[in-house]
Amino acid sequence: MACKKKVGLARKGMDEVGKAAHAAGEFMSESAKSALGSGKTLGVRGAKEAVGLERKMFKGALDVFDMVHKKAGKTMEKALSDNDYVADEARQVAKEWSRVVKVARAELKTAIEKSFDLVEQYLDRVAKQGTTASPKPAKAASAKPAAKKKAAAKKPAVKKPAAKKPVAGKKPAAKKKTAVGD
Repeated sequence: MACKKKVGLARKGMDEVGKAAHAAGEFMSESAKSALGSGKTLGVRGAKEAVGLERKMFKGALDVFDMVHKKAGKTMEKALSDNDYVADEARQVAKEWSRVVKVARAELKTAIEKSFDLVEQYLDRVAKQGTTASPKPAKAASAKPAAKKKAAAKKPAVKKPAAKKPVAGKKPAAKKKTAVGD
């Protein structure tokens, strides 16, 4: 009976963590949409802000995933250790699986952090190039439509030199017909 209560409490706790993760995901989705819109209107500065926001959202999402994974791992480990009917091999498999997920999550975090660093370096280069280049003055809009360009003046036709005529005395040699089957 005590085992059923533990499983029920564990399931309830996991449901609560799942709800929190879902709420965080919805919040991050809305924040990402607003960041995307700001990047379109603000240029490099907006893009850098959007990347910073995306980095924070990724870190927050990964932290929530870590919390869920740790809680699920502890719950599973406790449930397996309390159950006498589970073989030691099954306990070792569950422990190894938890370790593999943890290592893979760390590798994912490292790879994405490196990607964020590369994007920020690129945006820094673009911003630096934008400040060193001389700004071009904006063209003032006028009420008159732009004048049409005149077509380029046609050049007089150049007469090509006459082609050389073959010498009248020589004719090409005729080909000999060969019999089929020789």
